[in-house]
Amino acid sequence: MEKIKPRPDESLLHLYTNLLLSISSLKERVFPEISQIAVNCPDKAELINRIIDAAAQAGAGNTWESYKRVAMVLRGGIETFVPVDGAMPAIGQTGVREEVPSARILMQCPTKKVPKAVEAIRQVHPYENPVIEVSFLPGQRDRNMRTIRK
Repeated sequence: MEKIKPRPDESLLHLYTNLLLSISSLKERVFPEISQIAVNCPDKAELINRIIDAAAQAGAGNTWESYKRVAMVLRGGIETFVPVDGAMPAIGQTGVREEVPSARILMQCPTKKVPKAVEAIRQVHPYENPVIEVSFLPGQRDRNMRTIRK
């Protein structure tokens, strides 16, 4: 039985294709696609740190090799709401308008880890239904790569 030998250009093509797939896989592991998580909470340092810690343990804020638990905290906001019948408010009472000093926490997160980070935030947040916003940051991975290489 005669063995079929690949043509030299086919072997080179296979090698090139495998190399590209390996580089792509490595790029995703080292520099994953990035999203941003934003959440509001009462403006209390202990609570803010508890939320950041929980999100960081789940992978948020750990997108750089040299830094962990990276977060932006914007303080001095006011949240207003009226709990309705059936609500179990952590702050205030049903039917009464509330104004609460509020902070906003922003953290970058590998997109693949967003569901775990969001769940971790929900577990420690005092509100029964905290508003957690997630935004995909197209191109952030490439910016991170350029910054680290400098």
